[in-house]
Amino acid sequence: MMRLRLALCLLCLWLPNTSVARNLIDAWIVHPIPGQRGALKQALLEHMAYRESQEEEYTWLIYTPMLGDNVSAVLFYRCCVTWDEMERLERWRVTSGVDQHWLDFVEPFVQRMERYISDVDLENSNWPIEPPIAPYMAVTEMYLDAEHMETAWDGVKRISDQAKAMDWPFSWQWSRQLGGAPIINYVVPYSTLVELSPTDTDFETMMAEYLGDPAKARQEVHLWLSHFDRFDYQIYKLEPALNPDINIDTTN
Repeated sequence: MMRLRLALCLLCLWLPNTSVARNLIDAWIVHPIPGQRGALKQALLEHMAYRESQEEEYTWLIYTPMLGDNVSAVLFYRCCVTWDEMERLERWRVTSGVDQHWLDFVEPFVQRMERYISDVDLENSNWPIEPPIAPYMAVTEMYLDAEHMETAWDGVKRISDQAKAMDWPFSWQWSRQLGGAPIINYVVPYSTLVELSPTDTDFETMMAEYLGDPAKARQEVHLWLSHFDRFDYQIYKLEPALNPDINIDTTN
């Protein structure tokens, strides 16, 4: 099952942030019935137009995955919102009739859906509250070792402080999902696919140069990686046909 887990995944022992901070990601993943991908996209386009006609407060970005065996899925992504805005959306979905519109015109083409609400770590991310729209998002899902659930976020702070100190030249976002498996998500936005090309200087090499101690840099990276059992990686592409009001070139 394809999962964004954007924000970026909340450990079961963590409680959601109840402050007014705009720190929540709302993400839906819609999987079409086999053979109905085109019909689903057309239905989604019409549904989003209907939502606009009902004066929806949210602005959704719609992405599709580029890797793996579920590239027919569609991701609806919104970052970042407050719990109050989330509450208003839930009420509006019913009173505006958009839920019924979905059931009538989109649901017939849907095999299954997933929804993920994630809590963004604003302090340790290098990500604007209102970021520019990213044509591509690289998402790494980091599956936590059970013995590291209480210490993993100390590791996030440690590695983030190091990245900021040495001017790591990327934006990034950490998040944790409310419920589900113990996963930390790391998201990096890109303007073009060319930006994903390997560079001569990776994180460990840059840290070694900054610290002046390759052995210390290797130790720091190994300490960070020790928190996790495995990693999953996905690239999401902004879908121009489903974002008609957004003028971004994703053809390169």
